[in-house]
Amino acid sequence: MRPCAQTRMIEAGFMMAFQPQESSPREEDIVELHDRRPDQPRLPDPTETQDRIERYRNLRLQSLQWNSLLEKVESHRHSVRASVYDRVRKEYEEKKAALKQETDSLKLMLQREFRQFLDCRGRLLEEVDRGQENLEEMGFRIRVGEFGEEELQREIDTLGKLQDELLGNLKQVEEILRFFAESGLPEATDQPEGPGGNGGRDVEAMMPDDNPGVDPRGKTGAEGGEPQTQPHGYVTGYLVATSGEHRGERIPLISSNISLGSSPWMDIRLSDPEVNHLHARVLYKERKHYLENLDPMGRSLVNGIRTDLVELKDGDVVQLGKVTFQVGYDTLGSG
Repeated sequence: MRPCAQTRMIEAGFMMAFQPQESSPREEDIVELHDRRPDQPRLPDPTETQDRIERYRNLRLQSLQWNSLLEKVESHRHSVRASVYDRVRKEYEEKKAALKQETDSLKLMLQREFRQFLDCRGRLLEEVDRGQENLEEMGFRIRVGEFGEEELQREIDTLGKLQDELLGNLKQVEEILRFFAESGLPEATDQPEGPGGNGGRDVEAMMPDDNPGVDPRGKTGAEGGEPQTQPHGYVTGYLVATSGEHRGERIPLISSNISLGSSPWMDIRLSDPEVNHLHARVLYKERKHYLENLDPMGRSLVNGIRTDLVELKDGDVVQLGKVTFQVGYDTLGSG
């Protein structure tokens, strides 16, 4: 018996349900954004490098000591027999020559490693900048209505975690490069500030060590209390938290830039679920403070208005996620 038309339609629909479906343009767009995630450059092992740097510094100090001894040998040469003077001078010169040979060999090795770390820093800066650009693009696409926030939230969270890892590795590399500079290695003392003038965007300002005026681990948030200031930046005012978990805490406005976000590598860490990893930055320029939005969702408000960059004035209300602050330039004398 031939199947009826309704049965054939049901069978056709059943077969179609198991046919491979092409991804929608919307899914392809999200995959394309996923494919543009930043890469994680491979870090050289810093432990052995630090040991070699320390050895190089010690060798240089020993070399200076033998130079000083040789100078004293010359100044006292007439106080002893010539044979004694010759024997002591020869011994000192041999020890100095042996030190120089070891120092020169170690110096060549450290010069190669220094270039590796310098190259790694350049690649890390580029990847951090690329990741931040991707976050900004996602936020922009959400704001213009191409995607809903929930559609990209997982990708934004994943990318934020990658940014945390990149910033953590960048901090390690910066510490090694400073260690190089302190060693007296000539190349290290003249190191550039970044690839091509830092590649345009001021990514390094996101790093805590570029802001010596605030404790780099952000002593607000889980630890509580007021951030500890360092002697390099003088306090010109405060951001006083008026809501959220940080209510009552004060962030000093200092004479340098301050980064704010949920990442542990921010200058000020804000433990709020709606605060992005790299949420905002307070810029200091020509004795004025400005708030710069770094959140791709644009959740940085001043007096209720979303902003990309605005000067902060006394009494302004700043909102980052659900955390609000009031700007105070007249609270310097208060306890």
